[in-house]
Amino acid sequence: MAVDAPQEKALIALCIQGNKDAWRDFICRYSSLVYYIIKKVLYGSHCNAAREEIDDLHNDIFLSIIDNNGKKLRQYEGKNGCTVSSWVRMIAVRSTIDYLRKKRDTLSLSEEGTKRAVEQLSASSRNPLQNLEDLERQQLLRGVIAALPQKDQLFLKLFYYKETPPQEIATLFHSSTSAVYSRANYLREKLREALKKASKNSVSRSSI
Repeated sequence: MAVDAPQEKALIALCIQGNKDAWRDFICRYSSLVYYIIKKVLYGSHCNAAREEIDDLHNDIFLSIIDNNGKKLRQYEGKNGCTVSSWVRMIAVRSTIDYLRKKRDTLSLSEEGTKRAVEQLSASSRNPLQNLEDLERQQLLRGVIAALPQKDQLFLKLFYYKETPPQEIATLFHSSTSAVYSRANYLREKLREALKKASKNSVSRSSI
């Protein structure tokens, strides 16, 4: 159903006030549009994104709209006949283009980055990683990392390879510094468990 300008502004005003029902209504109204724009930009750039990646990007776009006490919502003025739909479409396009730029930088970790990640993971514990040869560890780790979502690959590249300050990573991911460290610990444990499983499978295959 079409929404006129006064209704749109009233809906935004309620969202800014923190009205949860209004925010759910906002997402419901523009969710299909955001999904459409994401897919159009991604496929137009020949990017085959997984459903999970598209869902994450969709959620990130809406979070960016309401983040910082509705900063972006407060900036909407509806000038020159710009509807909320047009405004949301513009945000979705820009966000998806930014996502593509970041994705190009995280296709894979370099040999140096993989080696550094292995060293940091190994230093944190003396279990399954210690039982693997360096070369095999690097090969297994590359495979495990390649299977992670693009956002996790980006995080690992920034945290381990580029050694980006946690404060900068927090800004990039719209989170806190403590959340960055928690994410690093979570991914470290996730990689360790995946490596343990991968190493067991590798041993099983070699014994056949």
